[in-house]
Amino acid sequence: DSHNDRGRNFCLKEAVELVRNWIGDEVELLVNNNPEAVIKGKMIDIDFEYEPRKQSNFFSRIIDRIDLT
Repeated sequence: DSHNDRGRNFCLKEAVELVRNWIGDEVELLVNNNPEAVIKGKMIDIDFEYEPRKQSNFFSRIIDRIDLT
């Protein structure tokens, strides 16, 4: 909620400590540095691997069956 941030830190503090125990001090990037950079219009670095899933539809199933790939 952007209207009032007084109670948010209290709720977030417990979660930040839990995540800090899991990933260490990198939590600061996730909850402080990266959001601040985004607000300022700066680029952020992320370490994320993504493999898109193949979408299955009628035509893709036909192609898979007759092995046209």
